[in-house]
Amino acid sequence: MGAQSETFSMKTYSLALAFLLLAGAQAGLQGQSAPVIIWSQQDPVATTHRAAVAYSPNGALVATGRDDDNNVKLWDAETGALVRTLNGRDNNANVIRFSPDGQYLATGTGGGGSTLNLNLWRVADGVLLVGRIGAFNNGTISLAFSSNGQLLAAAGFAAENYKIYHVPDMTLVANVNNFDPELGINIRTNAVAFSPDGQLIALGDNRGVHLRRVSDGSLVRILNTNAPSAMKTSSVAFTPDGQYVAAGVSVVNTTYSNCIDCAVKMFRVSDGALVRIFSNGNNMHSPEIAFSPNGTIIGAAYSRDHENGGAIQFWRVSSGATIQMDMFELFPWDFAFSRLGNWYAFYSASGLLGVARASDPTGSR
Repeated sequence: MGAQSETFSMKTYSLALAFLLLAGAQAGLQGQSAPVIIWSQQDPVATTHRAAVAYSPNGALVATGRDDDNNVKLWDAETGALVRTLNGRDNNANVIRFSPDGQYLATGTGGGGSTLNLNLWRVADGVLLVGRIGAFNNGTISLAFSSNGQLLAAAGFAAENYKIYHVPDMTLVANVNNFDPELGINIRTNAVAFSPDGQLIALGDNRGVHLRRVSDGSLVRILNTNAPSAMKTSSVAFTPDGQYVAAGVSVVNTTYSNCIDCAVKMFRVSDGALVRIFSNGNNMHSPEIAFSPNGTIIGAAYSRDHENGGAIQFWRVSSGATIQMDMFELFPWDFAFSRLGNWYAFYSASGLLGVARASDPTGSR
């Protein structure tokens, strides 16, 4: 929709969006817009439901991995040329993260019953520095480096705790149960993120978001509380200035699997107040989210109710207005902003991976 959407009235905007969605249903990818692809590579179609993509901090590399393949690949971010393959047992990646200095790549791997599921690689030559760590009993599904690169936080599939490792020796320095004092139980944890100042860790879980102190794991506050069985927070991200934290939230009807409350919600860290909701009309399952490097845009990759398709959608953080919605024939697993925020890397369930153009802060493409 671009910058022109800012001049629409809310009613006009809603009608325009409804028209575009209807056109998308009738004409495939032509309803909203297909991604403006800079380069792409075609991998096999999904056999599972997890894959990952990451941009190196200097913007030179894109890393991709998937949980049905032990190869994590490094691509030239400008041309799409294959630079290096990181291959090893138990390297079927659910999540991948570059360290802030770009020296290391962490891969969280494995599924149900997989106990060796965390690796640390050296980017320069692809050497596995520390590998096949027994982080969790059923695979690692979320990773986050602290801003100084000295710590790596991890969450596991169906796990009710999180762990923090020292980098690069990967010594375990903390193993904290995500205990909810109001419910009196530990809560399943799906996502982790460090605050930019390294003081807090946000846990996306089956109640909402628990904010804890990194130093001792003590609970600061709970955000967006819901019944544990009704909600899944699949991703969390802090704004670059650390003032806000966003969560990709899915509250789904357990009988029909349709969205009841599926959106990206942003909270103020200082008091936990909900300040903005980013939505597409309540039709986004398990959104994977990220802020642009300058913090003016937030994006989410998601699938849609009872459909194979999905989108990567971008909103203006200041207003919540949609400024770009890239439609995918099969849902996008994951996306990541480039260093400048003008490109993003993606990985679709169709096996298509690559780099596409992202909206800039003015909303132009």
